[in-house]
Amino acid sequence: MNSTDHKIKIAREILRTLPRERNYLIQFLHQLQAACGYLPEEALKEAADYFSLSPAEIYGLLTFYAAFNLNPRCRHEIIVCQGTACHVRGSA
Repeated sequence: MNSTDHKIKIAREILRTLPRERNYLIQFLHQLQAACGYLPEEALKEAADYFSLSPAEIYGLLTFYAAFNLNPRCRHEIIVCQGTACHVRGSA
């Protein structure tokens, strides 16, 4: 089984546990990202079919929320806080 088939299999297993109502899409996306480390395109096509949504609707949601990753992440990620709270505490 190649990588693409494996990701589709994971997506289908997650989808089997969820109702076909579109308000379960975010739950699916969180579970898929936890399983794969990101949201693979081929798995998102499965979700579009399952929830009767267009791929554009799903991508609109994904680009709205910063918590979702469309590309694989590196093994170790360094995040630098640039927010007000960190600035007030003296971060450079």
